[in-house]
Amino acid sequence: MTKELVNRPLTEKQKQFVKIWVESAGQLSKTECAVMAGYSKESAYQRAYEMTNAKICPHVFQAIGTYKSEYQEKYQVTPENHIQILGKIRDKALEKEMYGVAGRMEELRGKTQGYYKEYNLNVNKNSIDDLTSEELDAKVKESLEQYGHLFEYEIPEKKELTDEQKRAIEEHEKEDV
Repeated sequence: MTKELVNRPLTEKQKQFVKIWVESAGQLSKTECAVMAGYSKESAYQRAYEMTNAKICPHVFQAIGTYKSEYQEKYQVTPENHIQILGKIRDKALEKEMYGVAGRMEELRGKTQGYYKEYNLNVNKNSIDDLTSEELDAKVKESLEQYGHLFEYEIPEKKELTDEQKRAIEEHEKEDV
């Protein structure tokens, strides 16, 4: 790679490609970016490949990296610029008497500053997740007694486990720990 090739100026189409490619942030394919930059549909795929290949077009590849860094720095979200932008939107909304939008922007500014806290309250008392295995068994048995006839299902009698079955369960539980 010669220094001459790296320092080569970009053409207008290449500049447009770099801008569109970086600003689309992956929402457009390289080929779509090349077409939008002015390359013909027939050659756009090839031109896009070449421009994003550091060995073929190092000057364009380098320009993509530079523009990407500048673009990210310019549009970086910080608490300060976030609050400022929300404030500008709020002010524009107030000018147009869009009070709902203005209120929402002010709410978001307050959340950014930590003035509002969101709490979720679970009101599902006696949720199935809160039941013990005995309570769950009782609920299942009660449901089967009440609705078992719909399924032609008989409630099996509870049988005691054999000593061998109990040992197997204990060994299995030890292995899981």
